[in-house]
Amino acid sequence: MDPFVFVIQNGPELLPREDMMRLCLYIIGTSAGRVQQMAAQALLDTVEAASGCEGCAVATQGEVDVLLQALQSSASPVREAGLKVGTAVSLC
Repeated sequence: MDPFVFVIQNGPELLPREDMMRLCLYIIGTSAGRVQQMAAQALLDTVEAASGCEGCAVATQGEVDVLLQALQSSASPVREAGLKVGTAVSLC
């Protein structure tokens, strides 16, 4: 099997990353405890999939806007999550 075809068929660019980020941020803002922690980890994983590193997609403007909106949220956990994952986009 050609590995290039495998990457295209299963690549992170096929994920609905922007919607996943919005959902994770919503869960972070409306829940507490273990659920909130799991949503924060899912958000971090989603952002890392759009980090631009090797094997990852490049973040779209919409995804960047979602993270910027998180920084302006009235919910402290959402702002903290936005700050934490914002660095993952710029690591590569």
